Amino acid sequence: MGEGLERSYVILGEKAYTALGVNHARERDRRRALERAGEKIAEIDGRYESVMVERNPVNRDGWRILATRFSNAERRKVRAALRESLEQVADRAA
Repeated sequence: MGEGLERSYVILGEKAYTALGVNHARERDRRRALERAGEKIAEIDGRYESVMVERNPVNRDGWRILATRFSNAERRKVRAALRESLEQVADRAA
């Protein structure tokens, strides 16, 4: 992908939902659960720029999880330091 980023994806279907332990009755509820989990992963794990659920660009009827992570160790360090700094500022403001 360039710029120190790597992307990986998982096509969503019954097998993927089962493997991920997502058992909601409606597919949109399953996707929303994965969206919340992806947001949390990106929030707490500095290796990931984002983890999101999106339409599969190859099969527009389907969905996939797309994880974008920093491949460059130095970028991960900078992002972690920035996140820590922002958290400290937020703590002081509270």
